[in-house]
Amino acid sequence: MENMEEVLAKGQQVPVDMTTANPGPAGVAERFNLHMGTPYRLIISGMNPTDPATFDGVMTELSVVADEKGFSLKRLVLEKGLSWDNWSEKKPFAREEFNEQDGYRLIGFGKINDPDGFFRARDRILGGQ
Repeated sequence: MENMEEVLAKGQQVPVDMTTANPGPAGVAERFNLHMGTPYRLIISGMNPTDPATFDGVMTELSVVADEKGFSLKRLVLEKGLSWDNWSEKKPFAREEFNEQDGYRLIGFGKINDPDGFFRARDRILGGQ
């Protein structure tokens, strides 16, 4: 198969599936800052974009379609995390799966800059239950 950079340079779209056990083609994690086993934040909404839900968790599975400019999320699995919305406290979850056909609107997605802070907050909330 061609080098991922060459394919992207040709303007082609490339489906990429990544898991903790199989982190995907070489260079994808670095190019798009997608690192399995690392805490990420996903912010979504339903029909009302002013009513978001936030999920912080360890990314264990990801499917994207990548091109030269970036990527589109198709499927994401976060584990061992916390979720909340504008009206609730943070609550732990074991596993949450998000698929593009689920009908949510993606507001934000990215790596958590302070992973140690995430783990401390999660452990504090789990300890209080």
